[in-house]
Amino acid sequence: MRGCAAGLRYVLYAFLCDLNDPSRVIAAPGGHLLAPVAEKRVGDVSNVLFTNGLVMDGDGRVFLYYASSDTRLHVATADIDTLLDYVLNNPADALRSAACVAQRTELIRRNLAWCEAAASTPARRRAGAAEARGSLSRGHGGAEGFLFARLRLAAKPL
Repeated sequence: MRGCAAGLRYVLYAFLCDLNDPSRVIAAPGGHLLAPVAEKRVGDVSNVLFTNGLVMDGDGRVFLYYASSDTRLHVATADIDTLLDYVLNNPADALRSAACVAQRTELIRRNLAWCEAAASTPARRRAGAAEARGSLSRGHGGAEGFLFARLRLAAKPL
């Protein structure tokens, strides 16, 4: 739960725990994984997202089932490598607005540098465009597909 201008907002976070000791948190990236936006903010209980479960198939594709505003059900997809990349390579919450802005600014700078390097060869440009189209088309509902495509870029270390 996070406070925002519209009041309290229920969002989904991701973190990684030790497989043998789930009480030990290995990584806890700052910011939410999913939050209610646009039509997902309006419903019986507005400004709420909650998870209904997470399933991974045999190919490592993850299905995150969630509901919004006690009105709709959704599913977002990603692969396990993308989710691990996200939790392991995004910084923890800096706990202060100015520090969080500085973190995000640095992530954006690194992302732009990574994108420019990835786009430097024709083969990489074609592969990157195909990957982006594939990630976006796998997202059920548009925004979730964009989110998981963005997670792949946002978490790339240089």
